[in-house]
Amino acid sequence: MAKLIKFDRVEMQKAFVIGNKEVKNENKESAHTIRSVGYTGNNDDKDYDKVDENEHKVKIEKLEQLRIKLQKETDEIKENANQLSDNIIQDANSRAIQIIQDATEKAKDILSEKEQEGYQNGYNEAMQKYESLLKEAKSILDDAEEYRNNVFKNQEKEIVNLVLQCVSKIIRQKMSDEDTLVTNIIMSSIEDLNSRKKLLVKISREDFEETTMIRNKILATFPGVKDIEIKIVDGYLSGDIEIESEDGTVNPSIKAQFIKLREEFSKLLEGDKE
Repeated sequence: MAKLIKFDRVEMQKAFVIGNKEVKNENKESAHTIRSVGYTGNNDDKDYDKVDENEHKVKIEKLEQLRIKLQKETDEIKENANQLSDNIIQDANSRAIQIIQDATEKAKDILSEKEQEGYQNGYNEAMQKYESLLKEAKSILDDAEEYRNNVFKNQEKEIVNLVLQCVSKIIRQKMSDEDTLVTNIIMSSIEDLNSRKKLLVKISREDFEETTMIRNKILATFPGVKDIEIKIVDGYLSGDIEIESEDGTVNPSIKAQFIKLREEFSKLLEGDKE
């Protein structure tokens, strides 16, 4: 579980992180390139860009605050699970000790009663009952240990599921609050491509309008892009993205990255079992 917590604490000061993929902010060099290709925006446009950039930073900071809150809640759940399992073991130990003490007293009483009928018969009967009680005590301890392991195991899975559910909810909320989330992912993904001469961007119908609005921005930011086609794919949900280039196809969609995140959590759980 230590690995899990460590994985969750990814630095998000200047980038929006989904899984292991960064949505990078436009850097100064890209902005300079846009101006150098003849961008004709007026001072009002520049002021609007600055305001938009500040709003984007504020949203990123809010997301970081949500992540910290989620981390605290996850730690509290784990602490409560450990406390519950410790209480179960402590209670089982107390019961087992009491059973052993009662068994010892009963064995002494039986031995005393059977001395008149014959020491050997009394001793054998006493030992049988004593051993039966010891087995019962051991069974209680074994059941308690098994229950503790199952409780912790289930709590660990519940924590992971809770984290994934919260991450999914946060992402979907960010998508509804921030129209530029998908276009930022597209810009970042194109930046990571080695070959950008001809691109085909496949998106959902919901994201088509916003994506077409940044077509000229893509061409200005990445001079290597000579041709770009934006295509709607029926069945794609908002946030689903595929980008085809000469090198092949990449899938930077939010859904794909969320699946990778779930797989990483599963690997961590499997590692803890080993």
